[in-house]
Amino acid sequence: MTFDELKSFLNDAKARTLNLKRHLKIDEKAQAKKDIEEKMLAPNFWDSREKAQAYMNELSAAKTVLESYDKLARDLEDFPLLWPNLS
Repeated sequence: MTFDELKSFLNDAKARTLNLKRHLKIDEKAQAKKDIEEKMLAPNFWDSREKAQAYMNELSAAKTVLESYDKLARDLEDFPLLWPNLS
């Protein structure tokens, strides 16, 4: 792979990552995670066990997607550190 091909690949990967962010609704999931974590602080959070469990399931699903996306985004950001001339 030539340097120009590598640079093109990196730019394409960045664009695809942004599309993935929109498709996975990362910003909405991050806000939902924050909202649920705030609700968990309420003293009556566990009063309705079923409702609380539904929130916990939603939180777990959001965290899974967010953590996976964040790792991908970090790895993509770190890639130019290995190839400084790509930036």
